[in-house]
Amino acid sequence: GQTGYTSVHWKTTMQYRKRYQLKHLELNAHYRLTLTDGDRQQGYVGASYALHHVDNKRLLPVSKLIHGGSDFTLEGGAALFGQRFMVDAEAGYHAAKKTDMVLADATTDFATAVLLPDLAVLDADYFRGRLQLEYQQPIAIKGRQTQWFARCYGQYIGAQHSLNRSTIGVSIGMYY
Repeated sequence: GQTGYTSVHWKTTMQYRKRYQLKHLELNAHYRLTLTDGDRQQGYVGASYALHHVDNKRLLPVSKLIHGGSDFTLEGGAALFGQRFMVDAEAGYHAAKKTDMVLADATTDFATAVLLPDLAVLDADYFRGRLQLEYQQPIAIKGRQTQWFARCYGQYIGAQHSLNRSTIGVSIGMYY
């Protein structure tokens, strides 16, 4: 059998009109098709799209930072060895909008050391990938059945400004 779901939402935040204004628009759409065998999930495939735009403005003195972008993601996963193992993979691309910054004083230490160098990060297009393997084990604690997991994962982000980052990790936890 197959089941699918779609979710779409958007939001905008409040504006603070005395000293600081923040406008935020976010639109997300996500679809996932779950592949099942009776009550058991065998795997899934999905896709998502996210659009965001942020406009920050400080009024006294006037400074602006405007940035945003679009994210495209494909995902998939499969159950292995009778539902005990799950492998998940995700690949995506972030297409940045042109970032714009107008500073009241671009010569301050904070502007030259933090704000201006951050433009390269906000203005970067990048690829991201993630691979995860999870093992699940039901364990009874004081007569109550719980679902524990051990997970290992790796992810990579490759940006056009050589801001490449990779991460590996291990986590142990309980689904509650």
